[in-house]
Amino acid sequence: MDVLGELAAVVHHPGLMIPELASDSKIPAIKQLIDRLHEQDVVDDNLAFLQAVLERESLQSTVIGNGEVALPHARGRMVRRLGLALGRTKVPISYPSGDDRHEVRLICLIAVPADSPGLYLKLLAALARVFDEAAFRAELGEADTAERMQQLLARKMEMSCSIPPYPYRS
Repeated sequence: MDVLGELAAVVHHPGLMIPELASDSKIPAIKQLIDRLHEQDVVDDNLAFLQAVLERESLQSTVIGNGEVALPHARGRMVRRLGLALGRTKVPISYPSGDDRHEVRLICLIAVPADSPGLYLKLLAALARVFDEAAFRAELGEADTAERMQQLLARKMEMSCSIPPYPYRS
């Protein structure tokens, strides 16, 4: 699969979208997203991946989109394949990242295999462009189902529906 195909496949699974995160703070929210990645066989070791994400978060802020979106991410051997889990909160949660503190409503967690640095950077760049638009963030905030969130994200990233779906479990 080419790079565009791999990036497209990442956003083609509604099971990795959470319209209402049960968590009301940063670490439990990230943990909930990691659990979803684990359920879909993207991540082998939840704890190791959580540690890698939190370590990365301590280095530099991952908050974008006028302070409304967090893009926590990490690379490691515990990641089987490129994956993305997106969660939304009804009420903004406190999200310290790097030296900054923000109130975020969207958390887009990215899991990257240790041997895929180029793909990782391309996905981060694409997501930064997507979440930079206030109108899109508002539309995503109104989505009431995981399927709708997935459709909006896939459409916004200009991915074709003809690209084969990623091999996630149903």
